[in-house]
Amino acid sequence: MGKVRYRCTHCGRRFEAEDRETLECPHCFWSSSVKREDDVDDRKPGALAPANETHVKKKPREPFKTPAWVRPAGYAALGIAVIALAIYCFMAYWPFSSGSETRDSVEHIDIPAVPESKAGAQSSSLSDAERYSLQNRVLLAPDRTVEADEREALDVRVSFKTGLVEQLPSRIWTLEAYTGLIAEREAFYHVPLSRSYKKKLENLFKDYYLSGETAFNDGDLLKARDLWVRSLVFPIYGDDIQKHRGVVLTMIRPFINDTLSKIGAINTSLVERVIRETEQAISIDYAKLHDLIQKRSWQEASSLLRSLEGQILALEASQGTTGTAPPYSEALTQMDADIRGTLLNLREPPMPAVADLTEMLGDVRRKMSLVDSFIPETLKQTTASYQNMAREIEAGRWREVEGMLRNVNLPQVYANDLRAKIEVAKKMDKQKLASGVN
Repeated sequence: MGKVRYRCTHCGRRFEAEDRETLECPHCFWSSSVKREDDVDDRKPGALAPANETHVKKKPREPFKTPAWVRPAGYAALGIAVIALAIYCFMAYWPFSSGSETRDSVEHIDIPAVPESKAGAQSSSLSDAERYSLQNRVLLAPDRTVEADEREALDVRVSFKTGLVEQLPSRIWTLEAYTGLIAEREAFYHVPLSRSYKKKLENLFKDYYLSGETAFNDGDLLKARDLWVRSLVFPIYGDDIQKHRGVVLTMIRPFINDTLSKIGAINTSLVERVIRETEQAISIDYAKLHDLIQKRSWQEASSLLRSLEGQILALEASQGTTGTAPPYSEALTQMDADIRGTLLNLREPPMPAVADLTEMLGDVRRKMSLVDSFIPETLKQTTASYQNMAREIEAGRWREVEGMLRNVNLPQVYANDLRAKIEVAKKMDKQKLASGVN
């Protein structure tokens, strides 16, 4: 088939091509402006004038002569302008050693278009923007400036509140309340205790229970717990263990149960304190992270981010397990067997609920991919993964890439570009399915 001469009314380019209904200009890629050269009327308004057209001749003008007094001032102004331009270029392009001036954030690379005969008929219906999106590659530079959206993501600070509450389930007993309970129970059971035995119970209460209260108020939980354990070692009543259990332990059961609940609460707090110390360490490292980011210490920030991720995951994994409080003192062997068994069970309370770190974990992972994009070695590996996934999308395997994006931590620029490519690939598949092309 013979070739026909065409002309683009958009850019004026002339070229030869086979006689086709639709053509794109090889210079500006417009299709609607390509016409047969024979059909183009150069005389129509807006049409380009032929190269050999003779324009209206104008009368030559006399050259303008600058007055002699203006020339020195003009030369001075020109000199100042040249110097100013030189200073501007120096400031704008000189690579300062401080690193504050960096390259553009994103470099765009055009991949050569696939020939139409190989791309398939369905690609011809894509818009220029969609075709460009599929073939374009964006490449991040590690020494680039931090863009506004990146700075906004890096400046995010997530706060969390721990669940540590060191308080007792009930009020602490006073000596008056304790002796009042004994007198009340004596009257209820009609069993009066000897004066000497009641004196022993009062001394036990003052020496150990009230001392435990002082330790608790001072923040020494372990000492408070052990003193309250010791306050439950009651002297055997009448040297008769059966009578002791049936009378004394029954009469003061409300005090025993309340003290056991306090010991259990302290055991929970002792186990919980380990959790809260871990939470505090996470909070300190998270604050340190922002200092490293402000200093552009990307390598240190990356290492700290991975440490934070590990701490958070370990803390979340501890939920639902049981902890073990520190062992009791030797006083445990001196008390009633039933009370001792209860105390042993209270040593293993369920692990307390940890702070909700879901939001912080998400922030750490977002920052991780962003910080890594400023580290040359890491960015090189990430860029290679991005380019491989882009090639997979062009080859029609976009479903695999879509699944990978859920698990791969890529810089947001790369992830967004791949998602845009996937949308174009989906459109091509729908068009292919509608046309019945295999």
